[in-house]
Amino acid sequence: MKKNHWLFLLFIFVVSGTSMAQPVLTAAATNPITGDVFHIVSSVYSGTVSPSGANVVWNFSSLAASGNYTRGEVMPASTPYSSVFPLATLCDTIGSNFDYYLTNSSSFLSLGRKSLSNNSTIYSNSMTLMIYPFTYGSSFTDSFAGIQTIGPSVYNQSGIVTTTAESWGTVTTPTATFYNALRVRQNIHYVQTIGATTYQTFSGSAYFWYVAGVHQPVLSILSDTVNGSPVAMCQYLSGAVGISEENEMGITTNLFPNPATNSITLEYVLKTANSIEISIVNSLGEKIISKRMATQPVGEYSEIFNLQGISKGIYFAEVTAGNSTSRKRFVKQ
Repeated sequence: MKKNHWLFLLFIFVVSGTSMAQPVLTAAATNPITGDVFHIVSSVYSGTVSPSGANVVWNFSSLAASGNYTRGEVMPASTPYSSVFPLATLCDTIGSNFDYYLTNSSSFLSLGRKSLSNNSTIYSNSMTLMIYPFTYGSSFTDSFAGIQTIGPSVYNQSGIVTTTAESWGTVTTPTATFYNALRVRQNIHYVQTIGATTYQTFSGSAYFWYVAGVHQPVLSILSDTVNGSPVAMCQYLSGAVGISEENEMGITTNLFPNPATNSITLEYVLKTANSIEISIVNSLGEKIISKRMATQPVGEYSEIFNLQGISKGIYFAEVTAGNSTSRKRFVKQ
């Protein structure tokens, strides 16, 4: 049974300049923050990731897209399962999945995941994803343990992850060239047990290319072995690095209730008169509901959306006024 273990480990970054210097990752330039939204492209990859070392050039410009998804960072209190992860300072939303993290100036820790289908991974001993500062040659090893629930089945899970910054240089993806990228390798091994019986073993290596300043890897190549069977996956950041949830230039918004069940109310304030488009967008960027209105004067407005018939998951309410767009994320339960 394939698990989305590596989704805990995906964080992504952007070009910081063309002058070459050995990069140093810090929490302020690396950890995701509330309001970050990233669009990620999936690709099939079967090549190698070598070489390693200093001032290396990697070219992945020929990767072919096979899918895409959106991930966004929110405050844990705005999510359905914040009480399960009371130490969390950040929640990463991917479709109907909620990944919870503890972030601070010296580290980035995974506390676990819970989904709207009630599948979950809850770490009693958190998984350390990054320690700061981190630069070429840095390395650490961390042990983790917890309980994973999939449907009616409950597994004990324990393992070790070793993280090493093994090279740096310039990496090219289908969307951009990134300079001063730090390539980090993570080797992970864990065992799932039911009582005294081993259910599944997992071993894998993941390569992440970080560029300080974007709060997540511009490129990730994941190579897993699950119960002896190889699994490979590649992901890269699309051209849109991040989208602010609030554009203060022309419009502000408020959305409630969140999470929502049957309906949701969107309040917005126009700072300048303008024509308006209001949309409900899914995590793939597809418009589920859209309304266009003639020019509205400066003032406060509200719209109520009927959510019956819409699947559970993560959605965005967007208000566009001229060149300004405000976006709010919500959960449909």
